[in-house]
Order: sequence, then C-alpha cells, then structure tokens
Amino acid sequence: PLAIIDAFTEDPGRPIVPAPWVFGPRRRVGSGSMVGEVEEYKKMREERIPVTGMDDAVHFLPALSQLGREAELTTWTQNAHALGYKVHAYNNPYVASNHDNATADYEYGKEMGYFVKAPDGEPALTFFISGELLSVAAVDLTNPDAAEWYKGLLKRTLDIGYDGWMHDFGEYTRRDSIFFDGRMGDEAHNIFPVLSAKAAFELMEKERPNDYLFFVRSGYTGTQAYVPAVWGGDAEATFDETQGLPSTVRAGLSLSMVGVPYWGSDMTGFKCLTDAPNDKE
Repeated sequence: PLAIIDAFTEDPGRPIVPAPWVFGPRRRVGSGSMVGEVEEYKKMREERIPVTGMDDAVHFLPALSQLGREAELTTWTQNAHALGYKVHAYNNPYVASNHDNATADYEYGKEMGYFVKAPDGEPALTFFISGELLSVAAVDLTNPDAAEWYKGLLKRTLDIGYDGWMHDFGEYTRRDSIFFDGRMGDEAHNIFPVLSAKAAFELMEKERPNDYLFFVRSGYTGTQAYVPAVWGGDAEATFDETQGLPSTVRAGLSLSMVGVPYWGSDMTGFKCLTDAPNDKE
C-alpha cells in the first residue's frame, strides 16, 4: 500500500510539509469572547492552556463580514500574536450576489466574466448557508485572470494580520454550468476544489512562505499537493456510526489511503444531528 501511494502521488504531487505550529491545538475563539470578566484569549494563557491557533470565523468570503471592522480585527490579530497565537478567519471560492457588502465584488466579477456561467451566460448561482443564507457565484478558477483576482480577494485576510483561514466548500458546481476553459459543470466538478486550494497555496507561498494554515473540506486527486490540512466536515460529539466518532475515523483513514496525510475530525461538541446522545467522552 505505501508503494502504491508513493507511485500515485508522484503524478499529481507530493504532500507539502506544513509549518510546525500547524500541528498544535486550535480553538474557535471570537475576537470579543469573554470568560467571566477576562477576554478568552488572555484567560487561556493565564490558565496555561496549550492552544496554538484561534479561529474566529470572520467570513471574508463570500459576503465580506469584515467590512467596517478592519481596525478592530487588525488590533485583534496583533494582540493575539503578542501572546503567541496564530489567528484564522474564513474564506470560500464564492462571492455573494445578494448581500450589500459583496455588491462591488460581485458586479466587478460579473462585468469581467470571472464567474462560472449558467447556460444563459449569466453567473451560475447557488443557494446555501455560509454564515447566513446567501446566493453565491463561483469564481471561475479555470480562467487565469479570475484566479489572480481570487488571490487578491483572499489577500485581504492576510492584510488584516490573519495567518490563514478555513477554506470551505468548493463542491457546489452546477452540472449545466460552463467554465472558461470550455468544460461543463459535471466535468469540472471534482477538480474545482483542487483549483481553489491551489490558488490559496500559491498566494500563501508568496506572502507567508511556510508560515500559514488554510484547511479544506472538499477536494479531489491533487489536493494533497496544496493543503496544509483537511477537516472532515461537521461531525457530532456522539458514537453514532454515520455522523459521530466512528465515521470520522473511517474518513481519516480513507483519506490517508489516497495520499492526504494531514487531517482532523473537527468533532468538538458543537453539532448534533442524529438522535444519538451527545457524549462528553
């Protein structure tokens, strides 16, 4: 099996080696989170809790939830760095078409032809939840100019001082959509999250070489060459076979067998979907 994986990754690319701090514990902490009367990030240091990274889930994409908070968030990342933390936000490869914060980006991307198109030539829109209910257009990452524009959108997160982000979604590609390189949605579906990760990887290697983390959920052959980490989606804190710990162990082992070595379950007690009891263990 190891020889097979070795031969397999020789073609689409070897796994990268992330920065050492990527392997440390990461916790979801908001920029204003309090424990009693003390800010949580300070309290964790007081209690000597060995947290390396903090993930505040500020959604830069698809709807620019950082707008109007730039100064606050810059101070937040600076204060966190002073106490030895790395800080992560949130991005995905979409731009909201129905949110005021994203109007300028959406109109520019539409004018330039930077979005995946529907059969009528308009941006192919998908409706889902990313922080809130949104209708989003996917950046056409088969278009080199659109990919460079996307890197610029991602760079906003770095400019405020973040060390990376959750690099979410990527699997919502309409079958009838049309890409810049001529492929239809059903042809480009699997490669799209790989192209999304590739854009983030190229940006990070330029701006923060070997000192960053972005972590993905969706991917395909070639993902391992670009991503510092993968997480298994929203699992619940149970022993349910389909959604709890057993399912996440299987997912991680399966992923390792196709050459993706860096994986985490994301199972931290925050989500319960089945009737199985939420289990503290």
